[in-house]
Amino acid sequence: MTDLEERTYRNHPSVVLKNILVVVFVFGFMVFGFTEDTGYLETALAVYAALVAGMSALFVRWWMKTTYTIGEQGIEVDVDTLFKRHKFVQYSKIASINVYRGILNRVFGTTVLLFNINSSVNSNRAEASICLKSDIADALRNELNSRLFEKEVTVEEDRHIESMIRVSNLDIIVHGLIGQPTGAFVWGMLFLAYSVYMLRENIASGAVTSMVMFALTTGIPWIRTIMQYYNYRVYRVGDTITVESGMLSTFRFTFDVGKLNSVYFSEPLFARMVGKTALVAEVVGVAGSDGKPLLCPLKKRSEVMDLFSRLVPEMDIGGGSEHEPVEAFWPQVMKAFVYSGISIGIGALAEAVIRANLVLDAMDEQWMLLLGTVFYVVIPVLLIFHAVLAHRNRDLCLGDELVRFTVGGYDKTTEIVRYDKIQFCGTEEGPLQRCFGLATCRMNLVSAMGVKECRTGMFGKELLERIPAETMARIQDGRYDYRRYF
Repeated sequence: MTDLEERTYRNHPSVVLKNILVVVFVFGFMVFGFTEDTGYLETALAVYAALVAGMSALFVRWWMKTTYTIGEQGIEVDVDTLFKRHKFVQYSKIASINVYRGILNRVFGTTVLLFNINSSVNSNRAEASICLKSDIADALRNELNSRLFEKEVTVEEDRHIESMIRVSNLDIIVHGLIGQPTGAFVWGMLFLAYSVYMLRENIASGAVTSMVMFALTTGIPWIRTIMQYYNYRVYRVGDTITVESGMLSTFRFTFDVGKLNSVYFSEPLFARMVGKTALVAEVVGVAGSDGKPLLCPLKKRSEVMDLFSRLVPEMDIGGGSEHEPVEAFWPQVMKAFVYSGISIGIGALAEAVIRANLVLDAMDEQWMLLLGTVFYVVIPVLLIFHAVLAHRNRDLCLGDELVRFTVGGYDKTTEIVRYDKIQFCGTEEGPLQRCFGLATCRMNLVSAMGVKECRTGMFGKELLERIPAETMARIQDGRYDYRRYF
């Protein structure tokens, strides 16, 4: 690690303007949005001006009294406003130095450096952040990258490194649409179809409600994904991986490959139907909008597998997998039959209550037929088909340092986990599983968003017990070395 000259920074003054603009908008909505009587307009203006002036004074004082000192061992953050606060971010704990540039940052030529640490419960909130002029921020990031990640490539050189996989903006649009969980996507399409039907029937209230639900389940997540991952590129320099993207605001996540807890291939149903898969990482201290950095959006599986072998070869377990035994099919089908019975019971109860309290016309009878079809046929068929797909997808592979397992019915996920990153794990046997001599393994990892739980499919108990046994053995015989990951 190189020595760092101690120096002190203060946020760029534009952060004060940013905070004031937020206050102007929020207080303006609160004061004038609820002031219907124009006779109180002058009073409202006075209150509004006082609130904005008071908050602006607080923001200016916070800016003047907040300093960031770059020292030899870490970053010191000192706040001396109404309450004094001192925070020390140790370099050895920093998982990544991320970069954010919003619209105001582009206007003022500034860059926000985000310092995420390994022990952060929610890495969407950086442990420390500082806004500086872009040239100063780039120079500081170069120094810290060289010290923390032994990365000698400068920020300017970073910008000209070619992505390890070509991702077009059309790929991002497709990823945003069919990369969602199948349940959310289907619900969104149902709400959209229902809103169209309501418009045809000239029922405006029903159409508006359905469109709002469509926006919440599908529309907004789709737009947010496109906005975040537009102009996507990913590359690796030495042991450092960088993911950069963004339409209006630019995001750049940089982390050491040793910080990887796991990676997984995500294949939602509609993506699988067109032969696409996405690659996602689980890194403590680094997170995207959904808590995990995206290493590759939905692309052809062959292209993603090629990128995986080049980008994170350390996570390539190789070898064959053991498919879930035939005996595991019956507990899943029996469970599906139980839930199907519950669905039929709910449908019958709902139909009985409706017929007992309402006199139905021809249109109502059609709706009752649709209700019965959903509860008596559609849900049971989907549950049973899910059990068949889940059994067909599940497999397990135990390596020397990694464990790989595939789970999921309609949405398939293949995850690769490091033994050394498992916090605790154990086998579990349900009543049905015990009848067939089967169990599942539950693994808990520290994740970017707290604690992550992973579950394998159903396999023989002796096979699954090798996972916790191997985890403990690596600690006892010295194969586990924490220094490899810090």
